[in-house]
Amino acid sequence: MIKIQTQNDLTMTNIKNFDYIIVGAGISGMSAAETISLALPDSTILMINNEPGLPYKRTRINKSIAKGFEHDEFALKSSMWFDINNITLLQAEVTELNTGTKSIITTDQTYTYGKLLLATGSRPRSTENEVWDRNMFHVRTASQVESILASMQQAKHYLIIGGGAEGVETAEQLMKAGKQVTLIDRNQHLMHHYLTQELSQHLRAVLIKNAISVINPASIKEIQYSQTFTVELTDRTIAADAIISCIGHIPDKKLASTAGIGTNRGIKVDQWLQTDAPDVFAAGDVAEHPEGRITGLWHAAEYQGKVAALNMMGQKTICENRPYRFKTEVFGEFYFSGGTIDNTKHTIIRTIKKNTVREVATIGNKITGILSLNEAPCAKLFQQALMERWSNEQLETGIKKLHTEQNN
Repeated sequence: MIKIQTQNDLTMTNIKNFDYIIVGAGISGMSAAETISLALPDSTILMINNEPGLPYKRTRINKSIAKGFEHDEFALKSSMWFDINNITLLQAEVTELNTGTKSIITTDQTYTYGKLLLATGSRPRSTENEVWDRNMFHVRTASQVESILASMQQAKHYLIIGGGAEGVETAEQLMKAGKQVTLIDRNQHLMHHYLTQELSQHLRAVLIKNAISVINPASIKEIQYSQTFTVELTDRTIAADAIISCIGHIPDKKLASTAGIGTNRGIKVDQWLQTDAPDVFAAGDVAEHPEGRITGLWHAAEYQGKVAALNMMGQKTICENRPYRFKTEVFGEFYFSGGTIDNTKHTIIRTIKKNTVREVATIGNKITGILSLNEAPCAKLFQQALMERWSNEQLETGIKKLHTEQNN
């Protein structure tokens, strides 16, 4: 039984003042809440979630389209966990933030905070065409993916716009669900943020081999809707029953910007994740770091939530730019990308064995980046090597040891 507070519940109990308020219930907000509750178990914590149900692992939902899922199947914690840790989980939409009075306002209630964390994450990027946006599906939230699942009863042909990880993973799932799938992307190479040209071409071949029509680079001229969609590209026209937009995300900074907090692409924070408003912090996909960096990776957001919590509690902790990894599996092919690889600055060590490829970038014999194909068992080892700046020799030793343990 899921127990989530409503605004009426909190009004009846007259709970309006909290030591810590966290707006957003993604992994960054959850990490912050857990860190605070463990260190200060008697503190009052309010976490505000603008989605129904329990906070969940967002990266699992679009990877589960083929089999379907229950709404709380990927919950990060149980409802009992929130009770045990004295964390009030409120389902509501925050409509206003006043940094002067240190208060937030939901639909019909005001709450005050000692320290505030904005962990509002990101939202799907607009196509800049209101009509197009209104008629497209997205895969950012569980509710959005549930809408796609409902549409599958009638839709047969899905057009996916965007060849990043989200678009590629969604294409795979729809094909496994027995749908006709067309994937278009404006870039020359799929998942170009994470893969080299060679691995991108490998990925493209894998998709085509599995009956997904891949069109890239492609430019959309017009989209028309009348029961079904007609999409006009520069060189062809495509008819589809449904369109899913996977063209990326942008930080959800609206609450902060309307409150007068400094924003640029995201909410501007310093090295301690504090904004320019007193006692207000930001972490995760919404935070823009001093050098202009926005991370957008799950484990980076988790780390930032913990660092933000420590600083909110007065434990000064610098947020480091750690080399977190990206990984995905598409039709049985496993892709890993972490750190940075620059052919003009780094020494590249390339290893090819059977159906595996690995590129390791080093500076001064210290690993700065790893790109790998079909070495899933080594993923945690790769992450450790990146974090601890191993040499390539240390990495090779670790891989040999891992393989020996697996074979015993």
